[in-house]
Amino acid sequence: MSVDVDFRAFLLADTAVAAITQTVALNHVPAADEAPYVWFSRTTSRDEVDLGGEGGLVDTTFAVECVATDISVAVALGEAVRSRCNGWRGVMNSETRVQGMFVEDAADDYVPRSAYEDESVDIVALEVQVIHE
Repeated sequence: MSVDVDFRAFLLADTAVAAITQTVALNHVPAADEAPYVWFSRTTSRDEVDLGGEGGLVDTTFAVECVATDISVAVALGEAVRSRCNGWRGVMNSETRVQGMFVEDAADDYVPRSAYEDESVDIVALEVQVIHE
């Protein structure tokens, strides 16, 4: 399994996230009428390699959007994702060994993928860093 698939399963396994939505989409942005949902995509992935060519940890970053038609639901979903991920370490989906997971708000210049011209949705944008083997 890839870290992307494991991260999706990790979010869906959380009761707080699942209480708000069952839609956690990887790369594909759902239609606005499917809100609330979580959308995420890998933005960077870097393998740490020592001078001898030996691999070690992988540093993967995801852009995560928590989308709803009501701001309070979007914020609640964002907080559920933040609580699930920030500071977590362990084995994700019995495949990916995570040494640490960290959450920050998205950068001020971040452009949401879930922004619709003809639909009004509220978005909480996060950046999740996963340091894994």
